[in-house]
Amino acid sequence: MEEPPEVFYVRRSMVVRLGCHREVLPLRARPDGHHDQGKAGERLPRAALASSSNPLRARRRGRFEVAFVAHPAFTVALGLAVALRAPPCAAEPAGGDLRHDLRVDIPVTLAAAGTAIGLNLAAGSLTRACRWCDSNALDASVRAAWVRADPAPSRTVSDGFAVGAPVVTLGLAALAAADADRAGDIPLNSLLVAEATSVAMALNAIAKVAFARERPYAHALSADAKATTPSPADNNVSFFSGHTTFTFALATSAGTIASMRGYRAAPAVWAVGLPLAAATGYLRIAADRHYFTDVVGGMLVGALVGAGIPLLFHRPMFERAVLGSASVPGGQIFSLTLPSPI
Repeated sequence: MEEPPEVFYVRRSMVVRLGCHREVLPLRARPDGHHDQGKAGERLPRAALASSSNPLRARRRGRFEVAFVAHPAFTVALGLAVALRAPPCAAEPAGGDLRHDLRVDIPVTLAAAGTAIGLNLAAGSLTRACRWCDSNALDASVRAAWVRADPAPSRTVSDGFAVGAPVVTLGLAALAAADADRAGDIPLNSLLVAEATSVAMALNAIAKVAFARERPYAHALSADAKATTPSPADNNVSFFSGHTTFTFALATSAGTIASMRGYRAAPAVWAVGLPLAAATGYLRIAADRHYFTDVVGGMLVGALVGAGIPLLFHRPMFERAVLGSASVPGGQIFSLTLPSPI
């Protein structure tokens, strides 16, 4: 029996990202309502997919793409494809300019830094008596195991790490940008790192005043001896560790920004910044300046704020919804690309 002539067909395309290419796999709609699997579409280079005339333009990895195909006879096919995560292509800049507004980011940075500095200066008068004076079994056991017989060297080294962390972290981030031939990113990257770190330190200063936790070395002293410490005003600002918050916020914000930019050297920013931050936290315990839970608190707040602010407010600018259309045999194809929620 002779098959009736094909009156129309529409395409439903599944787009799969593979490295620097995409596979377009078409499905044909026949008049009898069945769909034939067409041969796999040609592997299209990124340059061709990036053409403004192509509705299925190349997108940044981690995108959801929805394609609607409309036929004059109201035959509609819907294709949903998830672009698979893959390394950025050498021929394509892996990250666009980051979302920012200097009218907001600079005042936020200055206000957060001012809050942190002001509260730290006033902490002595605001925490004359401890409000959180007791230790716990976990903190006591870690203190017994990790505090050095002479804590002074550990304190000196931890102070040195905190002073050197901005130089090391921002320096690596700058080198990563220069390695990608994008030295022009350095000023904005530095501002966004400063913004995230300042917010984290403002939260740290607020927590220190609110909790007024007694430092471990002070907790071990008699009431009379506490007044004779080198800095009695510093006795009750243990929770949570400022050094740890600072170094983790620097490491995670610089690493997150370098990764969002797609720098080839971004792993180096993480690989140096995180161990430096972890070593700082350990040394604060070894120096008897903080309990274990103080350091864990600083690590969590520093890391969450350091990574969270860039991810929430400064994602690449090209991550936006894009609508495209093109004519196909039998109808018109419309594509809608939405930013990935992850």
